[in-house]
Amino acid sequence: MTRLIMKPTTMLSLAALAAGLVSGADPATPKPGILVNPAVDTIVPQVVDGAGWSTSFFLTNLEPSKTIFWRLTFYSDGGGPMTLPLAGIGNANVVFASLPPNWSVAVDTAGAAAGLQQGWATLATMDRSADLPGATMVTDRIGGVGIFRQRVSGRPDFEAVVPFSPVNENKLVMPFDNRNGFSTGIAWLNPDFGFPAPLEVIIRDASGNLLRQDMFTLLGGAKLVFSMPDRYPEANLRHGRIQLSTPARLFSALGLRFNPTGAFTSFHALSVAP
Repeated sequence: MTRLIMKPTTMLSLAALAAGLVSGADPATPKPGILVNPAVDTIVPQVVDGAGWSTSFFLTNLEPSKTIFWRLTFYSDGGGPMTLPLAGIGNANVVFASLPPNWSVAVDTAGAAAGLQQGWATLATMDRSADLPGATMVTDRIGGVGIFRQRVSGRPDFEAVVPFSPVNENKLVMPFDNRNGFSTGIAWLNPDFGFPAPLEVIIRDASGNLLRQDMFTLLGGAKLVFSMPDRYPEANLRHGRIQLSTPARLFSALGLRFNPTGAFTSFHALSVAP
């Protein structure tokens, strides 16, 4: 049986009770100077809710005979805590629970707000419930996927599925295609709250010709989301690759391909070995 912790300010539905979900302030939220552990945490570089968008998280216990304790924490694009409306749970910036062997759980944002919230999330496994004194991250195995959903009146819902991303992609390549009404979106994330990430960007067309070089710094905990044709006009009406490298120890990325009909899909960065 899962262990449920009730708090006076937490409202849970029957579905949440069955899953053993708990929401509230995260007692172990990383503070400036404390690193996210790449052996423990996994990343969802893009989380959205509101203005027709919602995000779902599906988690499953990969340990064959062990109950694990997990914690899902939400951050804004600037790295501060992000509070999301979670279906059947309420407003929270962290959700945590126990998950017995072979069990799975779903966490859904409500998606009903008029305004759009964007951010990112980390998933960790703990040695005990996240609200207990001394709770620390461990390397218990948990798997999961995130799903972005867009709902627009008068058309079918559009969705894209992405597995939780690695947190140490510090040299990567991402393909892009901005031809024939298609557009590529990019999300780059520095999840290291203690250190900025200097970035070197090189953009080439399909024949390897240099289109643009760029250098800038992404602050700790911050994320940059952009449409390639908007940020780099040289890539408009072209296809090719965008390469990023950083000396930062922690980094994560996600791509989105938008169809001119409004449909979209997500893709991972291609990690390049040092």
